[in-house]
Amino acid sequence: MKIYASSYAIFSHDYEGTTGIDDELVSYLQQHSPHCIINVKFPFIYSRDGAIRIKSIDKDRIETCTKSKIKFYKPEPISYIKDVIWGIWYGIWYLPTMNVFFGMNNLLSLVGIILKKIGKVDKVVYYIIDFTPKRYTNSILNSIYYAIDTFVLYHSDLVISLNYEMIKGRINRGDLDESKIDFHIAPFGNHSSKRIKSDYKNNKHNLVYFGGIMKSKGCELFVPIMQSLQDKGFNKIKFHIIGGGDLDWLQDQVKQANLENSIKIYGRIKKTEDIDKILLSSGIAIAPYYPEDKNNFSYYADPGKVKVYLGCGLPIVITDVPPIAKDIQSSKSGLITEYDADNFADSIIKIYNSYDKYSKNAIIMGKEFDWNNILDKVFK
Repeated sequence: MKIYASSYAIFSHDYEGTTGIDDELVSYLQQHSPHCIINVKFPFIYSRDGAIRIKSIDKDRIETCTKSKIKFYKPEPISYIKDVIWGIWYGIWYLPTMNVFFGMNNLLSLVGIILKKIGKVDKVVYYIIDFTPKRYTNSILNSIYYAIDTFVLYHSDLVISLNYEMIKGRINRGDLDESKIDFHIAPFGNHSSKRIKSDYKNNKHNLVYFGGIMKSKGCELFVPIMQSLQDKGFNKIKFHIIGGGDLDWLQDQVKQANLENSIKIYGRIKKTEDIDKILLSSGIAIAPYYPEDKNNFSYYADPGKVKVYLGCGLPIVITDVPPIAKDIQSSKSGLITEYDADNFADSIIKIYNSYDKYSKNAIIMGKEFDWNNILDKVFK
């Protein structure tokens, strides 16, 4: 199915303060001059006010932004029902007839399929961004969720998935006949072409982590990793930590270990350019995904932060959880390690001692995931 057209509707659930795939789609499409782009963002966790946000961009690139009067996102099941009802209502009364509808999850793709049935949408694309075998602990909710998911997969004109593991996970549940789905793999991207310039050079003395800071999900290794590095004589390495979460607990751990001069905790940073500045002045990144929870999204995910690391030319030390970990190791853009502080430290040292090789490979791998390259393949 060809999906380059003159008008697009993109419906998504929005993590406020982050840039999602829907934003990348809008940015890409603006470069290619369709006559109309409508991006509807439904509230998700961390929503400021629970409002639904609508951005319309016409052929002259004039943007119009509005918000719904309905403002809530909890309790979650009721909020999702509200999103489906509102999406259909908005589509019927306010949405012009659109060539292509992108639903960034199964519920919103269901909205697109209903709008197609009544003639408001020509084609529906279901964009899969995650998978976990057990979505909800409540078995009834879980069954409803995957019944909708299967229906949408069979009735969408095209399915785009971040990786094949997200399709395979659904097949292994017994919910899916792969032969009935027209799907295309399009991984999460980065902005390598904007970040990496010809004179760019990383600083291997700066270690960096970017992401959520949660106990038993990686951050309990941060202080022990630095202690291990210093015990092994690598005192010049400084650790920069970006992200929100259990910050008070982590600050206490750093203070108790007397590592205030070696570890800098920034907390959550809102501006992308400020995050980029720290990442681009770093040298080695870590991604300590927790390996014990087999229902973890990370086992099927195409993690965005890993692509951001690569887009900044950073070699990565990563646990063998997300599918991309093996690609990172095989391309020598980083190393797979155990979920253990000493193993992380040893891998960091190995990259540090052969830094130019790993850095060069990370830059090459990062360029493969530039958003323009990925979306060119999707649309053309």
